[in-house]
Amino acid sequence: MLSFTYTGPSYPLAKNTAFVVLRWLGIPALVLFLFAGLSAQTFSFSEDFEGFATGDSLAASSADWMTINGGFDLVVSDQSAIGGGQALELTAGPTPREVFRAFPQVANSGNLIIDFGYFITNSTRGTVRLYEDQAGTQLAYEFVFATTRVTVFDGNGQQVDAFFPTSFSWANFRIGFDFARGHIDLPRETRIPNGANGIGGISFVSQDGFSALDPVLIEDVTVNYFAPGDITEYRTIDRAVFDEPEAWANGIAPPPLIPAGTSVIIEHYTALNDPVENQGTISILENQGISSFPNYGRLDIIGGTLTNASGGLIDLPGNTGTLLINGAGSLLENQLGATINFGPQTQFFGQVPTGTVVQHVINAGTINFDAVNAQFPSGIHNQTSGIIMGSGGLSIRNDAVLDND
Repeated sequence: MLSFTYTGPSYPLAKNTAFVVLRWLGIPALVLFLFAGLSAQTFSFSEDFEGFATGDSLAASSADWMTINGGFDLVVSDQSAIGGGQALELTAGPTPREVFRAFPQVANSGNLIIDFGYFITNSTRGTVRLYEDQAGTQLAYEFVFATTRVTVFDGNGQQVDAFFPTSFSWANFRIGFDFARGHIDLPRETRIPNGANGIGGISFVSQDGFSALDPVLIEDVTVNYFAPGDITEYRTIDRAVFDEPEAWANGIAPPPLIPAGTSVIIEHYTALNDPVENQGTISILENQGISSFPNYGRLDIIGGTLTNASGGLIDLPGNTGTLLINGAGSLLENQLGATINFGPQTQFFGQVPTGTVVQHVINAGTINFDAVNAQFPSGIHNQTSGIIMGSGGLSIRNDAVLDND
C-alpha cells in the first residue's frame, strides 16, 4: 500500500473524493491518501504552496512551474483568515497571468485523477487549464470558475458542460479521466466524454479585463496517474453503477477489462450496464456492517454483459451475496477455463419481460452450486465443454429453457 501526506486546510470534499482529512485545534490538516492494493504508480505529485512565503511569485520561486502564453506570474498569499493556508491567487488584472506545470509524462491510458481545493466569492473569475502536451501549447480543456457557475470548454473553445460551484467556503474539485472508457468524471456527479488524446500538464490562469473581481484561490493541488494494472484491488464503499468512481474505495472504478491478478470486491448493491470482461477475481461478499440497502453484496447485470474469461473467477463465498441477470439484453458468459462458485444461501437468478425467453447464461466453463436459491425464468445454454454441478438447487422455471450441448 502506498501513502501520501501533505498539509493543507480542512474543507468539504466531493462525494467521490478518495482521501481523508483530519484537523486538530486549527492546525493545518494532515491528509493521508490511502490507495489500497497499488502495485505501482506511474506518477504522482502535489503542491500545497506551504513552502512559499506570502507575496512569492510561483514560477519565479519554483523550478516546477513556469509562465506560458506570454502570461505573467501568479502570487502566493496567506489565507488563514478564511480557514485556509498558503494559496495561489488567480488575481485578475490588466494583463493575463498563467503558470504551468508539466507532468512527468503524458497520461493517455488507465486513470488520471486531479484534485485541488478552491475558494470563490460572489465576485470571482479564474481559470484552470489542462494541456495535451508537456509544453503547454495544445489546449485540452478549460475550466472557468465564476460566481454562479463552473463552465467547461474543450480545446476548440466549445462548451461541453456547466454546473454550480461551491461559494464562500473551501471545496474540493476533482477531475477524473477514465481513458479506457473514454469519459471524464467531474464534481456534482457530472460525466462528459473525453475528446483529448492525453493530458500532459496543468495551468492556473488569471485573465485580463477583470481587475475589479476577487481572486479565485487555489490550494492543495494533487495529481495521481495510474497506468493500466497499477491498481490490483477495487472494493465498493457505496451502492452505485459499476463504472461510477464514487462507489469504490480508491475513487476509481474497475476497468472494463479486469486483468489477471486483480480483485474486485463487491459488498454493496452494484449495477452493471456496460460490457465488462473479467480475467481476475470478482467476489460478491456479505456486507460487513456497512450501511447499504440491500445490506449485502449484489451485482445486477442490467442490459450489460459480464464475460468471465479463461482463468477468471466469480466467487460468492458467503451466505447472502446475489448475482442477478436482469432484463432482455443482459448476458453472463462463463468461458472455457473460467469458474463461478456459489456458496450456501447465495442467490443466482434472472428476470426477463413476461413472455420473453432469453438465454441469459452461456456456459463453457464450470459453475459450482452450493446454493439453495438458483432460479432462472429465462434460459441457460450449457455448451459442450460446460459443467454445471453442485449440491444446491437449479430451477429453470416457466417457459425458460436449458440447452445442454
